[in-house]
Amino acid sequence: MHAKKRISLDDLEKKPVFTVPEGYFDQLPAQISRRIQPAGKWRLITLPAWLRYSTGVAVMALVALLGYWFYPSSQADPAQVMAEVPEK
Repeated sequence: MHAKKRISLDDLEKKPVFTVPEGYFDQLPAQISRRIQPAGKWRLITLPAWLRYSTGVAVMALVALLGYWFYPSSQADPAQVMAEVPEK
């Protein structure tokens, strides 16, 4: 068996491992901007104020109506409730 030789980082040759083409970082922002530009123009569709408010009111009314229908009502007879309470 041969002995392992310890290598120090200071003994290694220092040469650039990666290279960058000339002017790469000067052109990079323009290349990125070209790639992220949308293909077509987007148009924001705005609704009239009265339509926005009436839609909100309609949604709230629907939620209230569904809550009224599906919320269990517990209007029991007070005498029946008292009869179920155990005495000492």
